[in-house]
Amino acid sequence: MHWRIIIPALMTMLLATPVRARVVGTEGNVYPIAEIELVSLIAAKAAKFDFERYEEDHKRQITDRIKTFRPADAVRDLPVARISAAYKIDPTYTLPYDLRDAQGEIVYPAGYTFNPLEVMAKQGLSLRLPYVIINAERHEEMLWLERKLAKSPKGTFHLLITNGYAYELSEKFGFPVYYLSEQVKERLVVKVTPTVVFQPENERKFLIANIFRLDPEGRELIPRRR
Repeated sequence: MHWRIIIPALMTMLLATPVRARVVGTEGNVYPIAEIELVSLIAAKAAKFDFERYEEDHKRQITDRIKTFRPADAVRDLPVARISAAYKIDPTYTLPYDLRDAQGEIVYPAGYTFNPLEVMAKQGLSLRLPYVIINAERHEEMLWLERKLAKSPKGTFHLLITNGYAYELSEKFGFPVYYLSEQVKERLVVKVTPTVVFQPENERKFLIANIFRLDPEGRELIPRRR
């Protein structure tokens, strides 16, 4: 019982406190004192406290925070695509600071400019999976995503969202969902949603971004050729 823990703690506090006293005699009238047993009162209160409910409420609050968590740099409210089109992305990057190794030696100095795709290609690597960026609060974009998932197995692309909650979508689809950060938005030149960014086969310098205009049912509206 909780009072078994409370009583020793209170006794320790009482015994550890230095006490000074002197007899001063009796002055005025003397009345009987109705002594309140503080320890018994605390034990009674503790016995009535619903610890299980408190623990459940605490867990629920933590779970709710996890479900609705958004990083501070997460992007929101990108414009919707008004046309279907494609454009090239040059990912060339200039280091804003010195890049050092574990020993503190400068590997690449600030101002060094490089193309990550070319560096990866030298190692026999590439951007293996495309990035799919959507606003998960737009009905037509969610329908479009579900059509895409019906054609593509899980794990064939990275899903990034602007609006909506990543936790909820991860639970729904059964794979990780990420928030589009401001840094990734700038690197991939994401302007609207939905957007798909990928590296074409045998391409070592550029990425391609496809943007899609959708109808209310989430179908892609392809412009007619004249």
